[in-house]
Amino acid sequence: MLRLRIATGVAAAAGFLGAVALLPARHLSLISTVVLCFAAWEMAALSGARGRLARFAYAASVALLAVAMWLWLLNSPEPVHASLFIWFGAAALLWLLLLGLVLRYPRDARHLQNPLQRAVLGFAVLAFAGTGFSYLSVVPLGKFWLVYVVAVVVVADVGAYFVGKAFGKHK
Repeated sequence: MLRLRIATGVAAAAGFLGAVALLPARHLSLISTVVLCFAAWEMAALSGARGRLARFAYAASVALLAVAMWLWLLNSPEPVHASLFIWFGAAALLWLLLLGLVLRYPRDARHLQNPLQRAVLGFAVLAFAGTGFSYLSVVPLGKFWLVYVVAVVVVADVGAYFVGKAFGKHK
């Protein structure tokens, strides 16, 4: 299992770094939207969506928002980027809310029992992530920060995996 995880990670890293280094912002955002659609498909299932139509509708709505935000970023004058601070401020507040839910888990797990709440939280997380990815692909030095952010997430994920293996209840 670990070998497969490492092989998958190496292949994904090579593909990601190649895409960031070689592709223009439009193509990079298009690929990220496709990946975001796969994530939305899975998030719909985690949220309790039943059937392919519901999962497709969820993924399509995330994709439409991602494309709309990307087009807005690409075609708007530079000062409009400042208005994204409100959007990203809302993202930061969402992450603080989610941190609170994690810290109070399982005591307050009832908040995560409602499929609609899970779907809305998942939609917001994906929308903010997609917008952030698109934003970083079009701004100066954005590709550097994009690689940095993904590296931080990968290091946190790998660290959590090994800590869970070493100290988790289920090995």
